[in-house]
Amino acid sequence: MQNDHMKALAEKQMKRVLKGGPIYLPTQWITVMQSTKVTGSPFEINEMDTANIYNLKQMCISFGSNFSINENGENVLRNEIKEINVEREEHFKINYKLRNEGSRDLAPAYTQVIGISAAKTMDLLLQCEAKDI
Repeated sequence: MQNDHMKALAEKQMKRVLKGGPIYLPTQWITVMQSTKVTGSPFEINEMDTANIYNLKQMCISFGSNFSINENGENVLRNEIKEINVEREEHFKINYKLRNEGSRDLAPAYTQVIGISAAKTMDLLLQCEAKDI
């Protein structure tokens, strides 16, 4: 229930801020989200970078679809399963996480910084020179 309340506060604040003018940079949303809470300390915002996004498909391939034995031939104890995930596209495959399972090596989803195309860069520069932005 707390997350629903936080989301409602954030949506209300976004509408209020957008009435005052547009948001030009993604970094401006951080200030908007922090200012949603009127009393007490502001919300803590954890900024995400492309280095924080992982390709989970490779990890899912390593799990088996057998209910009692995984791909490594190890027995899966149902009492030790902490989390189960079934995707609509692969409804025959069950992904699971064990209670005492350590972290896995995850491959990053992005190997380099996401760039802006030359055409978009030129368009933005023209808008800056015309003082539209």
